[in-house]
Amino acid sequence: MKFTNQISSRDRRSRTGRHERGSAVVVSLILTSILIIFVASNVRNLRQLQREIREIDRRQERRLQTGGTTNQPPPAARP
Repeated sequence: MKFTNQISSRDRRSRTGRHERGSAVVVSLILTSILIIFVASNVRNLRQLQREIREIDRRQERRLQTGGTTNQPPPAARP
């Protein structure tokens, strides 16, 4: 009985399919990790912006409560 070293076409397809599936998994993991990094960065930036807006609101409320400047002239200067 003589054995040949040729790989059947079925075996060849299954080997390349495994390799391609493995590459697809690696690529999808890389893309997913990049997206997670973007999301984490955006969440951090949003939190920072929320803190800044709160601080601006507090300053404005303090300014308006202390009787800040108005558009009307002072009472003594009225004719």
